[in-house]
Amino acid sequence: MINVLVSACLTGVKCKYNGGTLPIGYAIDENQFFVIDPLTAPAVLDAFKHYAEGATMQQITDELNIRGVRTKKNTRITLNTVTRMLHNRRYIGEYKYSDITTPNGIPPIVPVDLFERVQ
Repeated sequence: MINVLVSACLTGVKCKYNGGTLPIGYAIDENQFFVIDPLTAPAVLDAFKHYAEGATMQQITDELNIRGVRTKKNTRITLNTVTRMLHNRRYIGEYKYSDITTPNGIPPIVPVDLFERVQ
């Protein structure tokens, strides 16, 4: 049991993927680190830009579906997906494990100033 906890903590300290649903725009490399997915990350950045420019969440949802973007579970993008996306701090590179947040722990997709304008 202790080995499992130590392993999980080390994974968190190293900013490695530790399970759960992977955000759209990211992939995991062979060493379990987050990397930017070149196919879907541009759509994520566009979603932030369009929302900052006044598009509605429904318009962004429709746009992502037209572009063929799917969730990591291979389902269509929903309004809830877009809502979570636009509030997910991982997109600015924040990695959170337990109660520890590591700025620039993963590669950012969205600039901080754009993320803050969207909030």
